[in-house]
Amino acid sequence: LHRSILEDMTMITEKCEFLKLQGLPANEVGRIRQLECFLSQKVEHMIVIKKHRTPQALRSFAQLFIVFLPPFYDPYYGQLA
Repeated sequence: LHRSILEDMTMITEKCEFLKLQGLPANEVGRIRQLECFLSQKVEHMIVIKKHRTPQALRSFAQLFIVFLPPFYDPYYGQLA
């Protein structure tokens, strides 16, 4: 999926160069390049999150820990009340 997105962004870059050769003003080309840069940064960030997110096993263990650990502390806090 991300490869196709990056290919589409390459196509956008090529179209921008074509428009620049056809006489598009420099400030417009600069703005397109800036938006292109922002988009590529966000896409790369999403790719990194997808590749390096927390594994399912660790998330499941954390969920079990959150659910089953509080009853062990319950008697201590019951005495304090």
